[in-house]
Amino acid sequence: MAIGIIGTLFRDSKCVSIIKKKEDYSKQELIELFLQHVGTGLPILTRKKSSILTLGCQLSDRQMDLLVELVQSHDIFDFADNSDVRSELCRLFKCDLDASIRVKNVRNVAVLFDAMAQYHLINNNWQYVMGEGRFLTSIKKDGTEKFITSSCLSSSLSRIRRNVSMTASQYAICKSIEQILREE
Repeated sequence: MAIGIIGTLFRDSKCVSIIKKKEDYSKQELIELFLQHVGTGLPILTRKKSSILTLGCQLSDRQMDLLVELVQSHDIFDFADNSDVRSELCRLFKCDLDASIRVKNVRNVAVLFDAMAQYHLINNNWQYVMGEGRFLTSIKKDGTEKFITSSCLSSSLSRIRRNVSMTASQYAICKSIEQILREE
């Protein structure tokens, strides 16, 4: 894989001038340089803190408006009263959050992200990205806050699929994602 990346970098005239400026590159720097000049394609994830977490989400303004409407109407996230829901969601989908977002219902969040992945609005590795990035939290019964892991999201989806039928809210979330897809 590294040979292919390096070959692509050397074929790009912009990259050749940059590469000549520095003697020694780490594997992560080469990958970042590659992504910068060629595009993201499939996300490359490592377990290091400096890893690149991405959902690969690129929604139009209209799609984002519909998503905000969906999130607000189904009380999926618990945003602070003074927060801008749209900007918080944009930052969540760019994996660029300073603080995590509190979840009201983990199953509804799992349905939302799973439906978005099924319609190719986000990458299929969304559970890993959400868990590894620690972007989501929930309140435990004792009142403490905990990060939602990829395992928790996976278990929530499994419970929904095992029950065969979704709640009305979960069904509405799936239908809304279908509508968002049509708004391309």
